[in-house]
Amino acid sequence: MRTKANISSMEGQQRSKINTLTWDATKLPLRDGVVDLFISDLPFGKRCGSKKGNPHLYTNVVREMARTAVPGTGRAVLLTHDTRSFCK
Repeated sequence: MRTKANISSMEGQQRSKINTLTWDATKLPLRDGVVDLFISDLPFGKRCGSKKGNPHLYTNVVREMARTAVPGTGRAVLLTHDTRSFCK
């Protein structure tokens, strides 16, 4: 939701080049090895999910990113306040 609001506030041609999709990050509808870059602000148990469930969620998300990332060059930028869960 916030992403779409941010895009709407942009000016010029850049706005028309951006598409957003909402998918389950643990089951991406993509072939293996096709994503160049992931950018995500991961849930940390306040608005979405729970701190108790985050270690399992993060494991599944990272596994799916690894599957769909371009081998050798795929990258991810991941933000989270729940670093303990991410490190588990």
